[in-house]
Amino acid sequence: MITQADGALIRAEMDAGNDVVAFIGNKTGFFADDIGMTAGDILMSEYTAKPALIAQDDTEFDVMPGAWVRNFGNGDQVG
Repeated sequence: MITQADGALIRAEMDAGNDVVAFIGNKTGFFADDIGMTAGDILMSEYTAKPALIAQDDTEFDVMPGAWVRNFGNGDQVG
């Protein structure tokens, strides 16, 4: 799915007679190095927001985010 704004841009290009190239499919292995992550690879806090008015002090905002970053490309994952 794309946004209405992006759809309008594509439509305008097509109406102007310009070529529009789009990729639909899976790009895994298409590039040698293509880093990325999936939703399950992301570590985040239990709460994505905590109003400052109900927090006792700044320690309640201490979050150590992280993620497993993977190479979805066809190159070896080293290092």
